[in-house]
Amino acid sequence: MNRNIFLVILILFLSIFVRFYNYSNRINFSGEQGLALGVSADYIKDKFTLLGQKTFLRTTSKGHILFSGSLYNYSLVPLLSIFNYNPYPITVLFTLLNIITILISFLIIKKIINFKTAFFYLILFSFNNTMINHSMYIWILNAIPLIGIISLFYLWKFSKIQKSIYVLILGLLSGIGINLEYVYLFTILLIGIIILLKTHKKVKHLAVYTIGLLIGNWTMVIFDIRHDFYYTKTLWQYFLDTIYHPQQSHLSYYHFLQYWPLMILFLSIILIKIFRINKTLGLIMILVYLVFNLTSNQVSFVRAVGMTKGLTYKIVLRAAENIARDEPKNFNIVDLPDSDFRAYRLRYLVKNMFNKKPESIENYSNIDTLYIFGQKDFNINKPQPWEIQTFKAKNIKILSELDNNYIVYKLTK
Repeated sequence: MNRNIFLVILILFLSIFVRFYNYSNRINFSGEQGLALGVSADYIKDKFTLLGQKTFLRTTSKGHILFSGSLYNYSLVPLLSIFNYNPYPITVLFTLLNIITILISFLIIKKIINFKTAFFYLILFSFNNTMINHSMYIWILNAIPLIGIISLFYLWKFSKIQKSIYVLILGLLSGIGINLEYVYLFTILLIGIIILLKTHKKVKHLAVYTIGLLIGNWTMVIFDIRHDFYYTKTLWQYFLDTIYHPQQSHLSYYHFLQYWPLMILFLSIILIKIFRINKTLGLIMILVYLVFNLTSNQVSFVRAVGMTKGLTYKIVLRAAENIARDEPKNFNIVDLPDSDFRAYRLRYLVKNMFNKKPESIENYSNIDTLYIFGQKDFNINKPQPWEIQTFKAKNIKILSELDNNYIVYKLTK
């Protein structure tokens, strides 16, 4: 076997090992995942719609909720059907998407530059703490780095040969990007500017790029046309609210995941320069990078990062199973760990895996039973979230002890 091929396979194997080691105890299943899967399940069981899932904590001053584009939720629909609504194998596929992104990135960098740069890129990208962390859960933004690196590839191709098909592909990718993340708008503008600077057919290629954008973002475009431009007006109002009240929102690293491959490429080029100066120093830099990333607070080999310490997907699943086994009627759920008070993850599991439908997230008063998933130190007499207070329970008992820390409580009036 060719030495280069062997090294690439070795790095890919190690990157797979880093992600799948102790996998069932490390995957993150929180409210974000429950909401996304729940919306997609509703497409199948209730009503198919062009509207995506609501975004957490994104409401305008006029009381309108920001919704994501629905392409992400559409992509989950066939997976729910294939895996019978089980989040575990779907999470596995998202981990594999992470690996595929690494491999495609490597091949693109090898094509654009050379094998050596691509190999260093492979090492840095495979063991980047952010990429490892994102591989542990289902999330709307996990496809963004792949969109970013493919966009970089077609910008490179367009810089060599100004074919309209490349511009169309860039438009399609950008349309999908903004369907997944609103802040991708700035990347759309940047790509558009680059195309205009490179092309000799500015009007034609701008038109082609715009057509690609509309096609790639077709669900939001059609929904806007049919519903008085709800997406556009709500986003514009949120933008104005942010200008006048900047503390209500902030930019985070995940708004720029499309640039992650570019950042890793930049680090790879720097690393090559260091190796040229001193190989020992270069090896030390790689070692420092690996230690820093693999021991960061974004990576753990024993627990699920992003979930309350000691909590795992298996415990959450057992909580849902025990609630369903109680044969509840006219009930609702509160999920205290991770502050998922509306219990999106438990709601999804109970409803779709165990076929017991809780009341809506607005109804916590006109119900007979309230199930609380919490820890052993739960005390009904202490200040509690609105969902518990509004129920006004008179009786509380332990439904099931899940382990030494987590319990399902059953409250009745």
